[in-house]
Amino acid sequence: MYEIKLNGERVRIVPDLVDVATHKGYTIEPYSPPAPPEPQPPAPPTLSEVKAAAIRRINAEAGDLRAQHVTVTIGQEGTYLEKAREARAFQADASPSPVAYPYLSAEATHTGMTMAEVAQLVTTTEAAWTAINAEIEGRRRGALVAVDRADDVAEVGAVFPIRWED
Repeated sequence: MYEIKLNGERVRIVPDLVDVATHKGYTIEPYSPPAPPEPQPPAPPTLSEVKAAAIRRINAEAGDLRAQHVTVTIGQEGTYLEKAREARAFQADASPSPVAYPYLSAEATHTGMTMAEVAQLVTTTEAAWTAINAEIEGRRRGALVAVDRADDVAEVGAVFPIRWED
């Protein structure tokens, strides 16, 4: 490609037209593309974007902390809830039947424990987990409320790091 000046502007021409342009008195110069524009720094995130990222971070941190205490896998949460329900019902039942408590019965069979021992373990574990999870949830909600109330990016940033444990 080549360029000529036409009415004060640089115009690209194909090599086949160089002879015609030269004959007409134009100065022929090799084509040089314009320099690419300087990259602009990205715009700073909006307060709304910063808040959304903070909410994702808070929830992820709470989830990671919970995962240190419970098994996080598909269906496990429902299993824990059902075992806890069975354990409480078993402990209140004057004459429990294994058929009425399939989770406790299966666990007792495969661990060598009695159903009463499994029920006691489940209720003790549930009580311990509730205390831990309640504290995580309270701190998670406190952080979310602080983010929601923040009027600027600095206030959102001040939420972190979250003190998950004393």
